[in-house]
Amino acid sequence: MERNRHLLEVERLNVKFPGVHALKDVSIRFQTGEVHAVVGANGAGKSTLMKVLGGLYPEYTGEVKFDGQVVHIMHPVHSRALGIDVVYQEVDAALIPYLTVAENVMLGWMIHGEGRKNVIFRRNHIKQQATAILHRLRKRIDPDALVQNLTLAEKQLVLIARSLVEKQRFIVFDEPTAALSHRETEELFRLIHELVQTEGIGVIFISHRLQELYTLAERATVMRDGAVVASGLMHDFSADDLVRLMLGSSEAVDTKNEVGTKNANVTREHMTFAVHAFTDRAGRFENISFEATGGQVIGIAGMVGAGKTELAQALVGARPLLSGNIVLNGQNVRFSSPVQALQHGVVLIPEERRKEGLWLAESVAFNLTIGTLKTLSRPFWQGGWLRSDQLRQESLKMIGALGIKTPNEKKPVAFLSGGNQQKVVIGKWLLHHASKVYIFDEPTKGVDVGAKRDIMRLIRSLTAKGALVIYMTSELGELLAIADDIYVLFDGRMVQKVSAHETTESKLLYYATGGV
Repeated sequence: MERNRHLLEVERLNVKFPGVHALKDVSIRFQTGEVHAVVGANGAGKSTLMKVLGGLYPEYTGEVKFDGQVVHIMHPVHSRALGIDVVYQEVDAALIPYLTVAENVMLGWMIHGEGRKNVIFRRNHIKQQATAILHRLRKRIDPDALVQNLTLAEKQLVLIARSLVEKQRFIVFDEPTAALSHRETEELFRLIHELVQTEGIGVIFISHRLQELYTLAERATVMRDGAVVASGLMHDFSADDLVRLMLGSSEAVDTKNEVGTKNANVTREHMTFAVHAFTDRAGRFENISFEATGGQVIGIAGMVGAGKTELAQALVGARPLLSGNIVLNGQNVRFSSPVQALQHGVVLIPEERRKEGLWLAESVAFNLTIGTLKTLSRPFWQGGWLRSDQLRQESLKMIGALGIKTPNEKKPVAFLSGGNQQKVVIGKWLLHHASKVYIFDEPTKGVDVGAKRDIMRLIRSLTAKGALVIYMTSELGELLAIADDIYVLFDGRMVQKVSAHETTESKLLYYATGGV
């Protein structure tokens, strides 16, 4: 069925923060009835652009036009009234956990839509309308279920259903597949295609997973350092083209080459680390055992829901065990808290860095040095007094060493891009000089190819100094590039151990999806 096309245009858009020119004369044209991908490295300006469209950054210069008419988006309510909805990566921020699915689906209708005319809302009426919308999406989800009990994919569905209730013309997806399983990603793509083809909605799609865009997007715009560097049909760009444009380099990034050949002759320290019969009290994993020595990267492969995150938390004492222990340098240990693990040199770089790895309102310097401060380690303490000059000096060294992009060390870490936030989390433990076992849980989630390359190089530098890295991820290609040995986790059980140079990505996927 033919529908009138709607145009959403930004022209010469500029956004400035203290010390940062986030958007520089950005001009892009979006239209309904197609998927338009916006790609770029961390810090390229993608999220800033989306927040302008979502009404979170009203202090911009330039113009936003809707169907040729200049509009000024001052508030999220204005954005939604125009027909623009943003599904952010942190979906929980847009949902009320203690309300039902139906109530969350109809929330905008009740507050800002036709429902606001009603003094009394009938629960049955709300449920019926929400059920009808969910039926249009061909998804079976209990309208009476509390949102706090839903999976991430189901929460995204609730937000999409809410957009249909409010008859939005454009939906912006910000890294929607970062924490989804392969099956959930396929289902989301099917739903997006249906929204575009049957509802005539325009989709603006942000993702660091370039390959997935070729199955979804008709058009692509590439941003770098706050500016648009290319725009056109998706099939006119190769993956190498996109990487070159994103990074501004003359050569495409090859993860294997950038990481470098694994050096079998690297000097090993005598540090040993063995996990014996780890079994989770809540049943998320059972009888997990593996062992490694300093200087290695041990990969743990598994799809979303396999139990990787729960295992990572248990390794540092953040999750109670039913049974199991760690043998570190021949000594039996069982950590009761992350602080105790830290005292033994075992640290975790968590998957949810914003929730579990950072103090978002605090400065870059604070976040880099807090791990060392908590253990009263030198060189920051002298005679019981904190040496603020040494804090600043050490944090500046780490900012330079890791290439953290920030105007200064005082900048709140909340304003950094995802890749730079990840570097801060890692840098915190590099300054804690006693660290010797680094557990990375999905370290490249939401991270662009440039930051991914930097993280891989950093991991190799850690192992070259004798540290042990345990690298947990569902990105199987990364494990082949970085790991020495790989353990495959499926449904909370270790189902296979393979040498990285003797296996393939397809074999890992086979094991990780239940093949035996």
